[in-house]
Amino acid sequence: MAPSHAGAVVGELAALPSALTLPSGPHDTIAAVAGILGAKLNQRHRPGEQGDDQDGCGCSIELDRDGEPWVFTRGNSYWYLLALIISLFLNLGGC
Repeated sequence: MAPSHAGAVVGELAALPSALTLPSGPHDTIAAVAGILGAKLNQRHRPGEQGDDQDGCGCSIELDRDGEPWVFTRGNSYWYLLALIISLFLNLGGC
C-alpha cells in the first residue's frame, strides 16, 4: 500500500460496522471466556442481576490443568487465576 493511500484506507476501515461485540463488564467478559474455552460458568446470580462494577460479580470459571482444578474470577478490581484450594482458602476468610 502506498503511503499516500493510507489515510483513505484507515478511514474506510473505521467506517465499517464492527463484527465484534466487546463485553460490557466483568460478567460479560468472564462469560465470554467460558464460551471460548468451552468451560462451565459458575454463575452466582440470575441473568440481569449481576450488579456488575469493576470489582466483579462473583461468577467464576473452573479450569482443569493436568488434573488440578483452577479458578478464573474477578475481585478487588483484579483478574485472578488461582488453584482451587487457594481460592477456597481465600473465600473462607484466610489471609
